[in-house]
Amino acid sequence: MTASRLLVVPALLASSLVPCAPVAAAARDAAVPSGAGQSTAAMPAASAAPVAATSAARFAAFLDAAYERQLDADPALATTQGDRRGDERWEDLTDAGLEANAALARRELAAVRAFAESELDPRQRLQRRIFVGAQELMLERHRWRNHLYPLNQIVGPHVDVPRILASQPVTDFASAQAWVRRLAAAAPYLDGLVQRLEAQAKAGIYLPRSVYPILLAQCRNLIAPSPQASGNGSGVGANPILVDFTRKLEALPLAPAQRATLRGEALRALRDGVEPAYRRLAATLEAQSAHASVDGGAWQLPQGDEFYIVTPFVRKGNNFIDAVRTASRDQWLASMFFPSFSFLGGHQFKGGIDLDRLSYSQDARRTGIEFADVNFN
Repeated sequence: MTASRLLVVPALLASSLVPCAPVAAAARDAAVPSGAGQSTAAMPAASAAPVAATSAARFAAFLDAAYERQLDADPALATTQGDRRGDERWEDLTDAGLEANAALARRELAAVRAFAESELDPRQRLQRRIFVGAQELMLERHRWRNHLYPLNQIVGPHVDVPRILASQPVTDFASAQAWVRRLAAAAPYLDGLVQRLEAQAKAGIYLPRSVYPILLAQCRNLIAPSPQASGNGSGVGANPILVDFTRKLEALPLAPAQRATLRGEALRALRDGVEPAYRRLAATLEAQSAHASVDGGAWQLPQGDEFYIVTPFVRKGNNFIDAVRTASRDQWLASMFFPSFSFLGGHQFKGGIDLDRLSYSQDARRTGIEFADVNFN
């Protein structure tokens, strides 16, 4: 699930942002006969009101439809939004799938540009600009798809599989079957990720060197121990995906035979599909880690300088704190030794003073993002 796709979520608000007042005013004005307390000069504005109202309604419907198309294209997003349409599948990470997403973005861009801003209310004009920017960014990301890392230690398909499956509701036998089918579909989903990594390697693009050990550990944690050795799906050392599904099954009013059948299908999907897919991913990551030399910024990548401006709408700034911290310690020591003397043995007294001064200072600031003035039309 890509971040650029989430920018279309404001479409949910479109239907509530369409003003009703212009429609009512247009109907009221249309019911007044010509010349009955209404000047001829006011007629053009009155006749323009229905046009604007119609455009606003069409634009709201377009955003709603675009959001539905986005849910169709991104099953994981649909699941996180509580929509069940994608419960049996994953996003297509192959070249064909990425090209299909880019084609959809081009169609959406052409369609939204057909709406004139002059016929939309202020909120819808803002929505239009956000939507246009989101589609343009998606196309720019598609252009640089071999430079953009498809996974890291925080997000990526390798962690989406257990995360999305854990969040997917299982409420009856049918939804449990859908869960198993989605689990089985995770194998080609992960293989699509391997294809992405291999395509990037052919272009000379590798992940940062320091990330590989973390990714390898994450993959191995999901396949160790093997699903074959997971016993009844619970207890120490059981496969976490199988443990989660077993708990969901135990909460359902199913016959023991149904529960056993579903768990057996999940175990086979893990053993025959998902576990080998994770092993193929781990093998790819381990092989590529030997060639990774990048541990810095995007400028180290091929065409790095050009890729660095993949978001041309931003002038400067970031969302991180730039902080400088300094600390110092001053210490003064004074010691005094008294002469030694003998009294039932040898003795010597000494005294001293220890004065310490600690100072600490911090200079922290955040440079906010400044956007360039871009004409979205």
